[in-house]
Amino acid sequence: MDLKTPHLDLPMIAPAQAQKHVTHNEAIFKLDAITQLSLRSRTAEVDVDSMSDGDRQIVPANSPIGEAGDIAQKDGAAMIYHRPKLGWVGWVEDEDLLVVWTGADGWTPVSSQSSLTSLTQLGVNAASDPTNRLSVASEATLLSHDGDDHRLKINKNIASDTASLLFQSGFNGHAEFGLTGTNDLTVRVSADGTDFMDSLVIDQTSGAVSHPKQPVIYGTLGQQVESPARQTFAPQGGMINAMTNMAKTSLIIPDDGVYMFSASQLVQVISAVHYWFLVINGVTVYIAQNNGNSFAGQQHANHIVYTQSFQAGDQIELTSNNLPSNSWIDTFSHFSLVKIA
Repeated sequence: MDLKTPHLDLPMIAPAQAQKHVTHNEAIFKLDAITQLSLRSRTAEVDVDSMSDGDRQIVPANSPIGEAGDIAQKDGAAMIYHRPKLGWVGWVEDEDLLVVWTGADGWTPVSSQSSLTSLTQLGVNAASDPTNRLSVASEATLLSHDGDDHRLKINKNIASDTASLLFQSGFNGHAEFGLTGTNDLTVRVSADGTDFMDSLVIDQTSGAVSHPKQPVIYGTLGQQVESPARQTFAPQGGMINAMTNMAKTSLIIPDDGVYMFSASQLVQVISAVHYWFLVINGVTVYIAQNNGNSFAGQQHANHIVYTQSFQAGDQIELTSNNLPSNSWIDTFSHFSLVKIA
């Protein structure tokens, strides 16, 4: 029977052994020496005179006494050496460093042994997974400077990939900003976490800002453009086309908000006064006119700029009085309706 313990090599009391206290005390002394290791140094020379009774330290390489890596312990005027075993952990006092005995590589800092610089996954108070390789569950996350600037970098592979910050509620994404499928900066939102709408886009080359979901319609004589295209916002007829025939036309407000309506028209009136009427929900709110009697045969410009808070479904109409057949409206005529707030 082996009278040594398998892991710490502590002596065991043999059956019918005399002076059992000697073996017992030896085991207790060794147990006290090699557990809860607090080591004075791993680089300083072992100096009996500078050590207090019970002090421990690692024998450094090329030491004239002991074997490199051993744990040297002062016992009175003598030194006792303990050979570490794989996995023993100790605290090096003069370096404030936790080390582990690895065998062939000796005493190795725990931070290096655990390879924190090349972890494949890490969870802090949360479980990580192959997609969310870094997962943190916390009330806050602090990323601070180290004496100067601090930048958070999110890098993607190619332009068609995404590098963004996604804001979720119940793990459903509802707002996102970053480089979402292009290299333009985009802010977008979603009601269901699946279908996203771009609300603001900043062009990477020009820096120009666009609002893809900002209601806007504009046009000139014979054509109009609508953005974003939506059925409820389409002109009932064509505003400028209808004006050439002096017929009433209208626009339907798509969303609540503050809108600016503007229109300009270059007209030649022969012998009549030309009026423009801006009508909102059946009420005339603005009148512009040219007096044909005073400026017969000349070109005149009419301008309307009007800003008001509207509700979805409100109707804007632009009407005009009838003009003689020999009067005309130039292709300079244009209009726009833009949501500004």
